[in-house]
Amino acid sequence: MKYRLRMEGVNILRFVADCKNLSVIRGGGLIILDAPDLLSKAGVLSGMTEVTKGASMAIYDFEARDDEAANGVRDRVFDQLNKSGELRHATFVVDVVPKTGDFGLDREKLIALNRFRQMRSPSVAYRQTESAESCGLDGVRPAEEEVDLKPPKSLSKATVVRRRYGIQQRQAIFKRVNEDQQTPIQLPRFTDDLESLSSDSSKGNLHKKVAVIHIDGNGFGSIQAAKCRDEAKQSQFDKLVQGGRLGWLREHLRTTIEEKDWLNGKEYRMEILVWGGDEVVAVVPAWQGWALLSSYFRHSASWAVFQGEKLTHAAGMVFCHHNAPIHTVTALTRNLMEREAKAVSKTALNENRNVFVYQVLESFDTLGSEIEQQRMRLCPGTEAEKAARRPLLCLKGADMDQIRDDLNTVRDSVPRHKLHELLAIWGTGVMAAEVEKTLEKDPVKRHRTKWQGLKQKLGGAPMCWLHLQELWDFVG
Repeated sequence: MKYRLRMEGVNILRFVADCKNLSVIRGGGLIILDAPDLLSKAGVLSGMTEVTKGASMAIYDFEARDDEAANGVRDRVFDQLNKSGELRHATFVVDVVPKTGDFGLDREKLIALNRFRQMRSPSVAYRQTESAESCGLDGVRPAEEEVDLKPPKSLSKATVVRRRYGIQQRQAIFKRVNEDQQTPIQLPRFTDDLESLSSDSSKGNLHKKVAVIHIDGNGFGSIQAAKCRDEAKQSQFDKLVQGGRLGWLREHLRTTIEEKDWLNGKEYRMEILVWGGDEVVAVVPAWQGWALLSSYFRHSASWAVFQGEKLTHAAGMVFCHHNAPIHTVTALTRNLMEREAKAVSKTALNENRNVFVYQVLESFDTLGSEIEQQRMRLCPGTEAEKAARRPLLCLKGADMDQIRDDLNTVRDSVPRHKLHELLAIWGTGVMAAEVEKTLEKDPVKRHRTKWQGLKQKLGGAPMCWLHLQELWDFVG
C-alpha cells in the first residue's frame, strides 16, 4: 500500500529566537531547514520519494505492507529525529496517512494530524540532567557545558549544538545562490558579528546601527490549499517561491558585491538568520535596509504569480543599535510584520498587498510592551484619530524606490528644524491644512511635484511629516 508522511519542526521560536547570540539563532534556523537532509544522510528516508519541502516541513511518499508497517516507518523517522546530534534538541511532529488520489485532501489530513500532535507535545526539548544551573544564553534549558565566550558561560547542550552548527554553516545559505549556475558568483567572506556589519564612522548617526528585516508571504498556505491539488502543482509552487527567493539573493549579491557601502574592508555586510519556505529574516547595515527591502519587493514582482494568483509579501523592518538584544528585535520585527503589515495587506488588492511597516528604535527603552504606546504616539489626536491613522504607518513595497528619490529631494529642501516645528504645531491640535501652509515659505515649493507625490505615497499630510521625520537618516 502507498502512504504519505509529513514531518514538521514546530514551536520554532523556542528553538530559533530564544537568545541573543547570532550563531545560536542562525544555527537553530538552519538545523530546522536542513532536517530532511540530515535525516537522509542517516538513511531513514531511503525508499521514500520527496513530494515537497519547505522551511520547516517536508512530505514524502512511501510504500508499506499495511497501516501497522506504515506507523513503524513513522516511528523510525521520529526516533531518528530524537537521536540525531542536532535534531534531537528541536521539537518535531511526524504523521502518516494512506495515499489517496487527492493530494490536497492528503495534505490537509496530515496538517491536521501534525497540529493535533503538536498540541500534545512539549514546546521545548529538554535533556535529562542533574544540573541545577540554567543555560547562560537561553536561560531556560539546564546548563551542561562551559563554552569559552566573553565572559565564559555554561550552556545547555542544545545551545552548544546550535551555536556550533551556526558557526560551521555560516556561509551555507549564501553558497546556495551558486547551485545549478553556469557562471557562479565569487562569494566574499561575510562579516562575523553585528558590530563589524554596522561599523562605519563616515555614516554619522547610522554608525553601528542595523536594519533587521522580516519578510513573509501573504496567505501562501491558503493559496497552496486552493491551487496545489496535485503533486505537480505543489512542485511548481515550491520551485517558483524558493527559486524566486534564491534568484533575488543571487541578483542582489551580483549587483552589490563590490559596492563600497556594502563592504567592511573585504567582508560583505549581511547576515541571514532565517531562510526557508516563504520567509526571510536578514540583518544589514541601517543605511542599506531600505535598499535591501526595496530590492526584494521589486524582484518578487517579476515572478510572483501562480495559477493566476498574485503572490504578495508583507515585511517588518526595525532600525536599531547593533547591540540591541537581537532576539527581542527579531520578535518585534515579526510582530510588526504579522500584526500590522499583514493586517493591512488583507484589506488591499493585487500588488498593493506588498506592504511593509518599519520602526526606528533610538534606545533599548522602547523595546518590549512600550512599543505599542510609542507607535501610537506617532499619531497625535484623539484615540479614534490615532486608530484611523495607524494603517498609514504601513507603506507599499512598490513605492519604495520613488519614496527614496522624492524624499531625498524634499529632505534637502526642508530644514530639519522646520519639520520638528510643523509636527509640534500639529500636536497642539491645529488643523494639518493650516500647518502645511507654512511650507509655502520654504524652499520645498521649488519641488512641488515631488512633494505632492511624496505626500500621496506617505499617507498625505500630516502623516508624511511623521514618516519624513522617522526616515530622515535611514533612506539614503
